[in-house]
Amino acid sequence: MNILPYTDEQRHYSWDLVCKNNYGQRSSGNGNKEQQYTGILAETVLADALGHERPKATGFDNGIDFTCSGKHVDLKTISRKTYTKPFYRNVVFASQLKYETDVYLFASLHKVDKVLEVVGWMKKSDISRAHLKPKGSQRKREDGKIVEYYADQYEILCKELVPFDTYTFETELMLWS
Repeated sequence: MNILPYTDEQRHYSWDLVCKNNYGQRSSGNGNKEQQYTGILAETVLADALGHERPKATGFDNGIDFTCSGKHVDLKTISRKTYTKPFYRNVVFASQLKYETDVYLFASLHKVDKVLEVVGWMKKSDISRAHLKPKGSQRKREDGKIVEYYADQYEILCKELVPFDTYTFETELMLWS
């Protein structure tokens, strides 16, 4: 797992992109402006850490946030006020499986400590290991709050992911055939 601090410059860059563009071009689960900002900020921070190009004002990306070692990577980020725990969930909407992604990379944007916590990754082909939660179903969170699913989605626990390390991620993707 990697903890990457983010800067005011990265925050301003990301907010400016979200204010000028609508990144929600999917059929469902597009997120509001704050949720889109979370995703773009995470992409910006990770792009800087990996030496990749930052996100641009291009609109919908067909599920491809990065290309690493020839693999298409979709970064999925949740904004939280805590660090992740092994039983925390990461989400991929079932409707997103049609996109050209090879790998889902999961991160948590810690709003209090101003860091991006890159949790781990999973091959798209392994999504069958995830827990499918149908639209309209409910679950009780650890804090007692009831969550209702507004779309079919796959949940992947943090402990089920391949751990992420900025130094080996691209190498691992390159070795994967």
